[in-house]
Amino acid sequence: IIGGVGTEIYDGPAETPLAGWLHLVDQHWDAVAIRAVCAQFAELEPQPAKFQSNFKLSYFGYDLDEAYLARLRQGLEAAGQKASVVYSSDRDLDVLPARTHKGSAAGFLADHWMIDRRRVIVAGDSGNDATMFHEGFRGIVVGNAKPELRALTGPRIYHAAESYAAGVV
Repeated sequence: IIGGVGTEIYDGPAETPLAGWLHLVDQHWDAVAIRAVCAQFAELEPQPAKFQSNFKLSYFGYDLDEAYLARLRQGLEAAGQKASVVYSSDRDLDVLPARTHKGSAAGFLADHWMIDRRRVIVAGDSGNDATMFHEGFRGIVVGNAKPELRALTGPRIYHAAESYAAGVV
């Protein structure tokens, strides 16, 4: 099970963290410093505690443009933080450890299980799923996808007419 926008991987039946992944995630991550930077951006409102984790800080930020996101990234970098900023649905902003996202988590699992990436199918509906489509997997953009995912094209990307799970089927 991949959760937390790719910051968590669990062995499904055992519900235990998958060995090896947390070590990769834990590099250069200072949640206190990142919160301090984000607090300087008035448009960001922390999401409820249930959406936060040790390696994912989540905020609401409505209709933010690329220039705003660039300023946030610059602020994090100036504070010495190597972090990824993932913005989706014109509302949800997640700050994650650098190089940690759904795509890197899915890639880690493919490598862990020794599955050729061309034999993996990923599916998504919003911007926080986009990184999975850049890892060499085959991808399904479901019918209810947000514009940021609908914009993806390529020989390994299928745009389904149906929405949600029906689009995957």
